[in-house]
Order: sequence, then structure tokens, then C-alpha cells
Amino acid sequence: MRPGMQRSMTLASVPEYEEPASDETAQKIPPQDDSSSLLPVHSDLQVLRLDLKLGPTGASSTASFLVNQLEKASIANLLEERIKVSMSYIDKLKTRVEDTSSKILVTGDLNAGKSTFVNALMRRDILPVDQQPCTGMFCEVHDAAENEGREEIHVMKQGVAYKRTDESTFIRAPVEDLESLVVDEENAQRSLKLYLYDARAPSESLLHNGIADIALIDAPGLNRDSVKTTANFARQEEIDVVVFVASAANHFTLSAKEFLWNASQEKAHIFIVVNRFDDIKDKARCRRTVLEQIKQLSPGTYEDAEDLVHFVDSNSALHSQSTNSSFEKLESDLRSFVLLNRSKSKFQPVATYLDNVISDVNLLSASNAILAETERDQARADLERARPALEAMKSNRDGLEDGLGDVEDDGASKAQARTHDRLNKGLDRVAGGQLAEEGGISIPEYPGLFSVVEYTREVKKALLASLDLSVKLAEDEARLITAAG
Repeated sequence: MRPGMQRSMTLASVPEYEEPASDETAQKIPPQDDSSSLLPVHSDLQVLRLDLKLGPTGASSTASFLVNQLEKASIANLLEERIKVSMSYIDKLKTRVEDTSSKILVTGDLNAGKSTFVNALMRRDILPVDQQPCTGMFCEVHDAAENEGREEIHVMKQGVAYKRTDESTFIRAPVEDLESLVVDEENAQRSLKLYLYDARAPSESLLHNGIADIALIDAPGLNRDSVKTTANFARQEEIDVVVFVASAANHFTLSAKEFLWNASQEKAHIFIVVNRFDDIKDKARCRRTVLEQIKQLSPGTYEDAEDLVHFVDSNSALHSQSTNSSFEKLESDLRSFVLLNRSKSKFQPVATYLDNVISDVNLLSASNAILAETERDQARADLERARPALEAMKSNRDGLEDGLGDVEDDGASKAQARTHDRLNKGLDRVAGGQLAEEGGISIPEYPGLFSVVEYTREVKKALLASLDLSVKLAEDEARLITAAG
């Protein structure tokens, strides 16, 4: 995973087989209208699925329901997280395809017999087995030929990339210490590599097969605790083949269903071992029930159930001296699935995952197109509703502009006429030796012949001042006319 891309992400839950909702409950759930839905009602995301529970029953987690209930910004943020995780996953798929070896994850519920199954494959009592949960760490079983023929344990150091030729990356231990290592709680967060020698011929051995390097990973039980369960989910991205060991007595628990549902998003085919089948009395009913559950959880596995689903007893196969035909068929089918049919075991999971991603992207693209069309149609509808008001406002504006023009013309004409009349009257009065306007201005008295020149000047000043007053009054009157409209 790229730096900074580790994000907390809730795992998508598996739909349970629930009883139909009561009439009262059904009335509380609003029906979805196809016409207003951004996605088809029954459409759903696969890889980019948003794990949210909305609605009274908490079961409305389909893409259609969520898209129509959440804001666009909220959906975008959630999808961004999923897309980044998916991009990181694709990088790991690329690395996995380029790797010529194959990793087989043996997982299942507590006490399903995973370690016994691995021992049966090795024909050795090597991994510790107990009625209590025993395996507390991931144990990777490799062919001793990968370790220069030496049988030993490499306990990997936390936070350090393992390298077989660099002893600073692991702690070496003898095979005899395996049981004490796996049951020690101090090693619970660690993983170990177990190199074992298999003396059988390559045609019989899974590890020493002469075709490809194989690693058998014995995982802690899914329902041991939440940390171990999450670790099992996380390791899927580096696993080529999942061998799921289920108890014939318990079938598939909730944890098992959740794991298988998530695994099926990438791996269309899962190798399933129903262990301790010899202890079941009604074997036909057990087989029928298990296959029905597989049909719901992994349809691809169900279609090839003859080769991928095996009902065996690993303990009997390990300790019995007689030939165990069911377990031998299991070994043969597992070898074929892992080694001979690598296009299905190694490459098809990658193709399945990429197909699911492309399907999700197409679904999101379709929803964005529908959303864009919906918003465009809504904008057009809003525009059509506003258009009459806009046209009315434009018409009123034109009328107002014409009215204002008429008012301006009338006011200007009236002001011009009144001004012209006032000023002409004032000039006529001045021409007759009278003041143009009365109001604070008067003609000076005649002082006699000796002051006639000075008198003339004063009379001129008074007449001109009256003309100035007439002009000022004309301006004031024009303002009043303009203001009155």
C-alpha cells in the first residue's frame, strides 16, 4: 500500500437470510421510485460498495438506496476512500501475477481442523493440534528445498521485510519448538515461515511438486478475535488460492459467510473443505445444506463443486493406514487447481476483481450521467417557470424607458419655455430701465449732475445684478419642474 493510503475501512457485511418484514415494518419503509432514482433500484456496487446501514430495518445498503439518501459530497468522500483502497489492491494484484510462486491461505472458523488438514496434506503431525484454539499466528509452510534443504523455523520480526538470506530479519528456531511458538501469546502478532522436507514424489506432494514454489499458510480462526479476523481479510490481497475449512457439524458461521462473501468479490472460485465429515450421521442432509449455502455465497464455486468442494475427515486421512479415497481426490483436485489450472487459480481472481471494478466504474458513470441529466432538466424547468416573469419585467422595462423619455422631453420643454419667457421679460424690463427681477435689488437715487458718471455705474451694476437674479430664479424653476416630472 502506498504511503498515506492506509485508511480505516469497514468491511462490507453479508446479507443474512432474514424473515420477511412484517406489514407494520414494511409500512415504515418508503418505497423507492424508479423515476427519481439515480441508479436502478436493484443495482449494487461490488468492490466499491459502501458499507452503510440506513432505514428502519438497517438492511437498506444497496447503492441505489444510499445514492438517493446521501448528499453528493458525502458519497464522493466515501467513494474516494474505496477507490484509493482499490488502487492499492490492484498494485498488489500486479505483483502477485508477476510472482511465479503461489500462496495458499488455509482459513476457517475456530477448531474447524485447519492445522489437521495441513498436517494431512504433509502426511506429518507437524502443526500443533488441540481441542482448544491452538494456532495464534500465521504459519507459512514452505518446501525445505527453498531453504537449502534445511528444516527449520524463521520467526519474522515485526516491521522488517523478511529476507531468507538476511538473519537480521528473522529469528531462527528448530522445528521441535513450533508448538511452543504458536501457542505463546507474545508471538500472537508475528508470523513464521516453516521449512519442511517432503520425501514423497513430486507427483504426490503439493509443496515439493517440481512445477512451482508453493506456500501453505495456516491462519488463526476467523472468530478467534476481531484482530485475527481482520488480519485474515487483509491477507486476501496477497493470496492466490483460498482453502476454506469448515466444520461439517457447524457449517458456515457468520464470520465464515462474511469472509467468503468478501473473498468472492475477487476469487470466483474458492476451494472448500468440509472437515470431520465422518462424524456426521445424516451425510446427505449435511452435504445438501452446505452446498445450498455455497450457492448463495460463491456461485462460481458452486458451479464447480465437484472439483472445489470436498467432504472429508482430515484426521482420519492423517492417521489411517488404509487408503482414503475422498482425501486423495481432494489432494488431486487441489494440485490441479493450484498447479495445472493456474489460469483459474492465479489469473482468474485478478480478472474477476478487475471486472468488478470496471462494473462499479460503469455504474458510477451511469449514475453521474443520470444525475447530470436530472440537474439539467431541473435547471430547464426552473428557467421555464421564471421565463414569464422575466418577459413581463422586460416589457415593463421598455414601457418605463419610453415613459421616462416622454417625461424628460416634457420637463425639458417646459423648463426651456419658462426659462425663455422669464429671461426675455427680464431683458425687456432692463431695456426699459427697470430691474429684471424684484427682490433685494433697487435702482440708486439720482445724486445730481456732478455725480452722473458714478450714478451711471451704480445703475448698470443694479441692472446686471437683476439679470443675474433672473437667471438664478430660472435655474431654480427648471430644477423644480424636473423634480416634479
